[in-house]
Amino acid sequence: MDLAFVLLVLGISFLLIDFLINFFRARITNYQLYSNIALTYGSLFIFISYIIFIYNMLIQNYSYSYVYRFSSNDMDMLLRLTATWSSREGSYFLWAIMTLVLLLIIRLIFNKFESKKVYQRFFLIMSLNTIALFLLVIVSDPFKLEAITSSNGLGLNPILTSFWNLIHPPILFLGYSLFLIPFSISLARLSLKSNYFKDAPELINFNRFMMATAWLAIGLGIAIGGYWAYITLGWGGFWAWDPVETASLVPWLFATIFFHGSPVLRKTKINFGKEILSILPYISVIFAAFVTRSGLLFSVHAFEFSFANYVLFGYLVTIIITAVIIIIKNGSFKLFFSIEETKKLNFPDLSLYISYLIFLIGTFAIIFGLFMPLVIAALPEPFSIKLIVNQQYFNLIIGIFGLILIEASIFSSLNFFLSKKFNQIYLIAIIGFTLGGLNTFFGLPVVLFTLKGANLDLISAIFNPIRTTSNLANFIIPILIVSLFLLIISALRYLKSPDVQKALKMRKITQIVLHIGIVVALIGALYSTNLTEVNSVTLGMDQSSSITSNGRIELKFVDSHIERELPRFKEKANLTIQIIENGNILGTGTVNYDTYRMYGLVTSVLIISLPFVDYYISTIELNINDNDGSIETARFQVQILPLVNLLWLGIVIISIATIILIVISFKLFKNSYKNSVKKKYLELEMEKKNQIRKVPFVS
Repeated sequence: MDLAFVLLVLGISFLLIDFLINFFRARITNYQLYSNIALTYGSLFIFISYIIFIYNMLIQNYSYSYVYRFSSNDMDMLLRLTATWSSREGSYFLWAIMTLVLLLIIRLIFNKFESKKVYQRFFLIMSLNTIALFLLVIVSDPFKLEAITSSNGLGLNPILTSFWNLIHPPILFLGYSLFLIPFSISLARLSLKSNYFKDAPELINFNRFMMATAWLAIGLGIAIGGYWAYITLGWGGFWAWDPVETASLVPWLFATIFFHGSPVLRKTKINFGKEILSILPYISVIFAAFVTRSGLLFSVHAFEFSFANYVLFGYLVTIIITAVIIIIKNGSFKLFFSIEETKKLNFPDLSLYISYLIFLIGTFAIIFGLFMPLVIAALPEPFSIKLIVNQQYFNLIIGIFGLILIEASIFSSLNFFLSKKFNQIYLIAIIGFTLGGLNTFFGLPVVLFTLKGANLDLISAIFNPIRTTSNLANFIIPILIVSLFLLIISALRYLKSPDVQKALKMRKITQIVLHIGIVVALIGALYSTNLTEVNSVTLGMDQSSSITSNGRIELKFVDSHIERELPRFKEKANLTIQIIENGNILGTGTVNYDTYRMYGLVTSVLIISLPFVDYYISTIELNINDNDGSIETARFQVQILPLVNLLWLGIVIISIATIILIVISFKLFKNSYKNSVKKKYLELEMEKKNQIRKVPFVS
């Protein structure tokens, strides 16, 4: 048996011993000592096992099945490193390792408070889930040996040989691991029924801090994945409602529900509804992992089915049943208000509550679109089929619920702007919906321009109304634009207000900026998705052709280089092209058209990005001369995506605002933690004094 596998099994065994010691702590003398020893040895063995796993990949030890399947002699060190998390076994291992690191950090930070019941259960729940993740690693077996050791491996899928594979999976798995912390905290509190957070105020702030950090991590992971798809896959988009990417969106949505629901739900006297909202993201993480790795759905991300999927499904069912039982036993929770309670809410709280409700309904509608194909695919033959719910279903869900949600969220951020004149709300609604209706049926004239030295070319576009191919988008975009201006005005008013405390002002302005980022990103997404112009042209060497309806933009085929019968390629072609506007070169680059022996045809794209538009070029077909092997003609597809950079700008704004809010949350946690440590120290000092007083005086 392999040494690294033995170390992994030993490590998990010690983690299990640590769990049992803490579970039966009341019956064990010096349990802290034994627990620390078990946790230390368990972690050490697991870390050594993971280091060996990475080392085998870096030195390309092809006696291991994982290394043979996902590495090859032509891969550099960086690609070999990314290969360690590019398939099921490695991704499970990375996820479990990240979770173990977080467990160790938490045990170290909060060891002063382990006498409190809420911390005891928090540690137990997190430890047990960490062990469950490592059991997935064991079952998938990253240390499986090959019967015969080869001199070369099969290599990594060409799509995964990207810089973004170095960043996207680790950030996403970090978000997955971070969601376990609010899950464990909230489940611990629910299991205790009483309001134990009064005894642990630092845990409230830590819960919110962790939720915000996880929200950012998984949001960045999704955004980076979207950008990676945009620049790599060649279909000219960043989001296709692929089952796996949609499943990854669900935890992010549930975390967003937490932030919209918590401020309203905490107004009730005894309510554990916030804890339920904290539990949902991690449950949906396991659901997303199962969707990705079940092999039951069509997806560019999907893995083949394996026995580990049964274990993962069992884990998912177990945590759902456990959570439901604990929630039912608790009984003191409330997720919704009655009609009478709703009438008593002020306008900002009402807007926030509407956002919360719409988020819940929309998210469960998305889950339904994911779950039904999964159920049908799992049916026995001949009823089992692989299917995907049409993108139009998800677009309709996002369009209908998203519009209400955005406006409700924006109104909740505009409470300062709207505090003096309630009728301004109606004014906003009238303006936004009127412009939306006009743009839907007639189109609104929008001024577009391109910068040419010192001259602004306005005339060509000023009379052309910008209407997308989607009536729903045409209706939403003007409302978003009106909302954007109002959010900016609201932020400026907060900034100038002398009556608002500095800390509160900072938090409120940052929240408004966050919503500004969301609106900007949505405007960019709606325009670029629904206003894309697609053309295909066939060109010979040094030929050019117009790619726009007005004839001003041309594509030119400049040069090419082709190689045949290479070790990994049947054919490898590089084509140099230019985008030209009125004789001026806007950009030059190359596109690849490679036919792999193992993976078939893999193409790359060229994106020439300008401030207001992206030119997205891919190769569709090559006509090759049979005599000399040269390229006679090439057929290119050109997609013109306007305002797509607004999407990336919006994501940057969201990320910056979220980081600021995380820093604010961390400061709140830090202060409450210091106060709790100080209180604990004073309690210990008082206890020592009381013990001294009890000692009898002997003359």
